[in-house]
Amino acid sequence: MSSKKKKPETSQAMRYSEATVDFTHIITLPQMRTEFDPQALRQLVDSIVKSGGLINPQIVTNLPEKEFWEYSKLVCGIYEKQLSQSTIRSIKKKIGSTGAWVMIAGERRLLALDILWNEGCSDCQKEHGGKKVGKGVCWQKHFGTLSKVIPVRVPITKDPSELLTIQLEENTQSPPNSYELANAVAKFAIFLKSQNRNWSWKKIAQRMKRSPEMVRRALTFFALPVSIKKMVSQKKIHYGLAVELARLQDQIKYKEVDLLREINMALVDKKLSKVAAFADHVSGTITAYIQKQNNEITTLELMVEELSAEKRMASVLSPDAINLARILVSNFTKILGVWESADNRAFTKDRYLTIGGFVEDYAKVVPLMEQLLPYVEDKVTVIEAKEMRAGIVRIKKIVRIKQRKRAVAR
Repeated sequence: MSSKKKKPETSQAMRYSEATVDFTHIITLPQMRTEFDPQALRQLVDSIVKSGGLINPQIVTNLPEKEFWEYSKLVCGIYEKQLSQSTIRSIKKKIGSTGAWVMIAGERRLLALDILWNEGCSDCQKEHGGKKVGKGVCWQKHFGTLSKVIPVRVPITKDPSELLTIQLEENTQSPPNSYELANAVAKFAIFLKSQNRNWSWKKIAQRMKRSPEMVRRALTFFALPVSIKKMVSQKKIHYGLAVELARLQDQIKYKEVDLLREINMALVDKKLSKVAAFADHVSGTITAYIQKQNNEITTLELMVEELSAEKRMASVLSPDAINLARILVSNFTKILGVWESADNRAFTKDRYLTIGGFVEDYAKVVPLMEQLLPYVEDKVTVIEAKEMRAGIVRIKKIVRIKQRKRAVAR
């Protein structure tokens, strides 16, 4: 393999060294970008010819064979891809005595170089009646050589997380689709969290050189059902619309069928198909839901506070009172169940249940619930009564934690 390293450059705080490598020996592992516009690639080919080569060299890293396979396993895990046997055989042929040259950023440029070598630029194809020219013919005509060696930049760091950060950072000149970037950011953020469990999401965002809001939106999008994300990838709905849908899933526990119903409504109503209008609609839906919850709590408070002791005892045995107590505690238990699920731990770590004063509102009526529960228990199943008891214990525990944190903050 033809490759040569040079001294590190002094710019960019000594982050890169320079090297030259045969571009056909560069290994491309799964990347965040999955789609490439053929016309845009053709335009890039012609641009490379007019510029006399690559203006912005690709970023690659050089890894010993053992480290390369460890890195490839990590990358494939993050992007949920698996290397085929034919791909593995092809990769093994590219690994030489100096190790493996691995693409970090510049996959479009590598594809363009491959097209230029194998098919030729637009002008050369016109000269041949619109047909592809022979391998290397166009290359030799414009560059005066058949050598496929190109200049590259090599990050000094070999740390996998830093290499992935560079990959995210470099996708700004020609950014991938929003859903591709969101998936990549979310998967990388979850990886960093798994490696650094004490890090906050804010620190992870700083490590990724992305805003905390961008990382938050990516994580909420990533948590959506596959059917919704598929619609975004197929460009049936806008990425921003999907992020708003995630608010409904996160804050009022909309199920997949409910989300699909909302999408159908947005597609039918042209006004709602706009992200800003749909965001207002979602905010209104959440506000109405929270108001309904608050009204239920207020009704229970008034029922207990305004009645005499005798009437209170009678009222707690009424179907309305039993249903209210059941709804309040059951809803809270279900929400905590989702919140504490192992599947959602990556998204709920370091976040607290403060949706619209949700915890605070329940804290107000915990004593009332404890008074009602002995009477309600006789009217519900043993399992439901046990769940209601557990729900109240959880509410009290969360309230105590929040009170301690407030005391420390003061």
